[in-house]
Amino acid sequence: MKESERIEVSNGGDHWECLCGNHTMASGFGTCDGNGASVEPFEGIWEGLYACHDCGRVIDQENYTVISKAENVRSLGATPSQ
Repeated sequence: MKESERIEVSNGGDHWECLCGNHTMASGFGTCDGNGASVEPFEGIWEGLYACHDCGRVIDQENYTVISKAENVRSLGATPSQ
């Protein structure tokens, strides 16, 4: 992962596209912690991070920067390929 990776954002921030090709209308993204583990978006717990359900990149919603990558993508809610 490069230090300056950013996802593509369009439609006023409503449509995200990860570097792996996943996007909002495909597998999507889920709220997570800094390690990519799924968390509920409750104040005081959630840090405004999302994980790509396909590749596990962890994205900061403030600037759409990739900050890390989850080890176990399957735990993020991604469905296995058929």
